[in-house]
Amino acid sequence: MKEDILSTEEYLSQLDESNVILFFKEHIENLCHTVFKLIHQLRSYWKYNQKTVSESDCIAQCMLQMGLLRTKSILNLLKGQSLLENSNLLIQDIPSILSVLRSYYELCFTFHNIFITQQSDAEREIVLSIWEIRGFQNRQGLNNVPEEYKEKEAKEKNEIENLKNKVSVLLLQLKVPDCKKILDYKGTSLKGYYFVKSNGEITGIKGIHVDNGINQIICDDDAKNLYRITSSHIHSSFLSVLQFGQMFNDNINSYVKTIIKSTYILLATILYDFCCYSNDAHIILNQIDKDAFEILSYILKENKHDYINCIRK
Repeated sequence: MKEDILSTEEYLSQLDESNVILFFKEHIENLCHTVFKLIHQLRSYWKYNQKTVSESDCIAQCMLQMGLLRTKSILNLLKGQSLLENSNLLIQDIPSILSVLRSYYELCFTFHNIFITQQSDAEREIVLSIWEIRGFQNRQGLNNVPEEYKEKEAKEKNEIENLKNKVSVLLLQLKVPDCKKILDYKGTSLKGYYFVKSNGEITGIKGIHVDNGINQIICDDDAKNLYRITSSHIHSSFLSVLQFGQMFNDNINSYVKTIIKSTYILLATILYDFCCYSNDAHIILNQIDKDAFEILSYILKENKHDYINCIRK
């Protein structure tokens, strides 16, 4: 571990690219291991105290676990794969890693939009319900499915209508104008929502695309830019094949460094957001050591003022 007299930024500035990668890998592994254990403790705390856990709390902790699993998947993929028998040559499948990383960005965006952006319980309930409606709609009208799936589809169709009715009532209570188009949206693209306000009064609700949402929660330029360019690597276009071939003519460490730093930023972001949202976050925070907090503060320094004082309870 670095000397106490050095800040994280000073310490990293003294390392070469390979050692920066090793530094982040080590601390990501340790943080994942710690938080997985603490989530188990959180769930045990809920069960032991017979606490009534809301749907939104259940979803939030599930999404945090999904973030941890994506982190672990990226770390495992970065170890490389052997394509030749009895060979020590390991190839890092960067396009596949970027695919997982892109889904991680989208998870963080969705979490932030539902649980942090909204300024009241009613606003959160509306955006959460819209998100659920979109999810159920994606399983409607599929062909060649088993009979039991059709029964599930019918139940979910009723659930969609119930959710739409609930959202309509909440929108009326908040006096949100021109809100019908929100519920009538049939697209499949990932979107979030925010309430437009003037002098404290809601004047509308607008959609926000994931690309713009990333700019609101991540300030590191490399991490933001990596999300924008992932599509040029993960789709089966001429450009993606060209870049795959060119990638191995260069020092791949520059790709790996940006990926590993971005992964840490996303892990820190979703952990930060979960702890801002959850009233029981102290179960996690009080057991994360000082070194981990110092690094988390560094990685989020540009848009989270003081990681420890802001969320530790």
